[in-house]
This record gives sequence, structure tokens and C-alpha cells, in this order.
Amino acid sequence: MRILIIHEDNVMANELARQITQMGHDVDVTSEHQTALTHLKEQRYDTVISEFWSFSINGMGIVYTVKESTPSTKIVIIRDRKQSVSHSLELVDKIIVRPSPRRFTQDEIKSMVF
Repeated sequence: MRILIIHEDNVMANELARQITQMGHDVDVTSEHQTALTHLKEQRYDTVISEFWSFSINGMGIVYTVKESTPSTKIVIIRDRKQSVSHSLELVDKIIVRPSPRRFTQDEIKSMVF
């Protein structure tokens, strides 16, 4: 599987990418909206994982780009328990609520990827 991670915290994004890569998947990581859009135009992804901050600021463009070009791509949004969801999320496949910044468990990763 090919996965794109969009997250402003490079340490967390790279750790998540490392864990997913160890599971045998190809992963691209970016913290920038424009770079994410470039990746999406150049590559087909099975899953796009984005933190809620990225989604709430510029992410609808990413969601629409993904769903227009490859409707089968799974979109997963990671959000902090403190963040409220006030956006229309009908195009999002899954929202992961994280209680605190910590390493993802294997089960959390599997639920994002599959």
C-alpha cells in the first residue's frame, strides 16, 4: 500500500511513517499543504492520513483532490481530544481521536491503514 502522511509535527509524522514502513507499506510524509497537493497529483495513494490541524486550515482542498482523482483512497483524520469537529466530514473515512501525544499502537495503525 502507498500512504501519504500530512502532519505539522515532523517527529510524530516520521515515527508514524517508520511504524507503517515496518509493516511493509510505502510512505510519503509532508507538513506542507502545497507539497501534499503535489504528491497527490503525482502519485496514487491508498490512504491519506492527516492531522486535524492540516485538515481544518487547508485540508478540504486535499480531501476534494483525493476524492476527485481516486475516490477509493481512504482518508483518515487524526485529532486531539480537545479539538472540536465543526467541518462537514462526509468525505472522511475515519477520525482517530488521540488522548495525548504518544506513539501509535499497532492496532491504531492497522485501523488507519486498512
